[in-house]
Formats: sequence, structure tokens, C-alpha cells
Amino acid sequence: RLRQRRPAPLCRIGRAPLEASRAADYGPVAGVVTVDLTDLLDMHGAGFGVVIEPYQGKDAGGAAVYGAPVEVAPVWVDERRRIVRAAKGETLTVTATVYAALATDCPTNSRVTLPSGRQIIALHIARRDGGGLDVPEHVEIAGN
Repeated sequence: RLRQRRPAPLCRIGRAPLEASRAADYGPVAGVVTVDLTDLLDMHGAGFGVVIEPYQGKDAGGAAVYGAPVEVAPVWVDERRRIVRAAKGETLTVTATVYAALATDCPTNSRVTLPSGRQIIALHIARRDGGGLDVPEHVEIAGN
């Protein structure tokens, strides 16, 4: 028994809108809108920030050394478990993801204080750069 495939949406968050030739197959395109990350944050009521203490390495005793705290706002915080693949290929379960502006600097292993007061260590950093396309550009900081 074959399932009928549903048509793709005209606008997908984080992806470029469909080209006009393909969009014509789905009807009028007047409602297609691209959204910037700041607009997304405003729509969802995010106006709070996080504090990032950039990881700088380890001291002589092996303890982690962090730089001066930097407040980053506005951000969008998603406190739920999800699975991500780290740079070396291992699978990690993270408990929170912070979506921030593309210019945000957060090295791996940095300490991030969430609006709830909970602190996480940044295990996976993903830069979502649109490369000149009119799509939301942001950094995803995922950690435990």
C-alpha cells in the first residue's frame, strides 16, 4: 500500500524559500516570507539573555579555566533533551540548546548560565550561516 507524499511547504524556517518555478506547483506565493533570527525571537517573546564564560583551557592542576562572563541577549532557549553528533563523531545527549545571533562567540566546553539559573557546559556548537541567502542565521549552543 503506497502513501501519497505531501507537498513541501513554501517557507521553511532555516532554509531558503522555494524557487518560483517550483512554488508555482503549489499555488500563489504571495504569503511566502523569510524571517530573520531577531524577528523570530521577538515573535516568541524571547528577550532574556544567557551568560557565557568562554573556556580558555586547563590550569596546572587540571581544573577548567574560564574567561570573563559575557551576557548575550536576546536568545531563544530550548530546555529539553535531544541527541546531537559532536565534531569527532560521537553521539551526545544534551539537555538544553541556546539559539543566539551568528556573531556570538562560544568555544566548546564554555560555561553557559541559562535564564532559569541552571548552568550547562557547551558540548556542541553549530553555526547556521545562510551564506548570503535571506534565511535566519544563528548559532546553536547545545550542552548539559
